Amino acid sequence: MKLVIFALFGFFAAPALAQQTYPWEGTWAYDPAACASPGKGSYTLTATEAVSPQQRCTLHDITAIGPMQAWQHKLRCKTEDGMADLPRLMLLEGPDALWIWAGSGAPLRYSRCPG
Repeated sequence: MKLVIFALFGFFAAPALAQQTYPWEGTWAYDPAACASPGKGSYTLTATEAVSPQQRCTLHDITAIGPMQAWQHKLRCKTEDGMADLPRLMLLEGPDALWIWAGSGAPLRYSRCPG
C-alpha cells in the first residue's frame, strides 16, 4: 500500500517539481569570436543562473512580457557591499540573437554560441 502511495505521489508531484525552461538558455557572447574561447567574454544563462568567468549570479522573478519573446528578471549578484538585485530586460530576436537592457544606456546584442 505504501508503495502505491509513493508511486502516485511521484506521478503527480513530478510535473510540479519540473523546472521551467526558456528559449534564451545557453551560452552567449557580445562578440561572436569570444565563443571560440570559453571564459573570454562569453557567459551562460540557465533558468536559475547567469555565469561568466568573473561572476555567478542567480536569476529570479522571471516574468514573460506579453506575446513577444521578452522577459524581465532580476539578477542577484554579490557586490563589494553585499548582494544586489539588478533588474534586466531580455528580448530574443530569433533563436540566435538576444538583446539585454540593464536599465540604463543602450541595450546590448548578444549572439548564441554554437553547441
